[in-house]
Amino acid sequence: MAGKHAPIEVGKYFEIHAAAMRALERAGRVLRGCDGLTVEPVARGLLMSGRIQCAGGITIDVAKRLAILDGEGESAIVQTAAYTYHVMVDGLGNLLRYCGPHDDEAHPGHKPFHHKHSYDVLRDDVEGTVATVDAETRPTLAEVITEACAWYYEHAAEIEVRRGAK
Repeated sequence: MAGKHAPIEVGKYFEIHAAAMRALERAGRVLRGCDGLTVEPVARGLLMSGRIQCAGGITIDVAKRLAILDGEGESAIVQTAAYTYHVMVDGLGNLLRYCGPHDDEAHPGHKPFHHKHSYDVLRDDVEGTVATVDAETRPTLAEVITEACAWYYEHAAEIEVRRGAK
């Protein structure tokens, strides 16, 4: 696989992540100092997880496993093996969730392909819809943050009215 989801040296991966998060902070999409992600070793890989606080009361829970394909240390080659980016609107509910393929004991019969759960949070939708996402063009975490914040700015007036009514 080539492109944005291709295998990459782990050191380079985290350089790109840090640069993207700094750019999102400067753009006002991620609140300063609110990249609450941690990285810990797991079997044959790394787990990046935590919560990111964004503009407009958008929060994103992240769980992403990077598989180590070859090597070790900063030059180890990694690639995303599993991910969930769960976007919520504070005080209103779920907005969207991107997931990698998963059909495991925790989610029997779920979607064995990349997919996106979408919710009409402004209409109290808790069921949502699921759409297939192309493996090559699925969004990066930075793209999910940008999508969520663009949605907020497009709907800010209605969001704030609904928040005020609660």
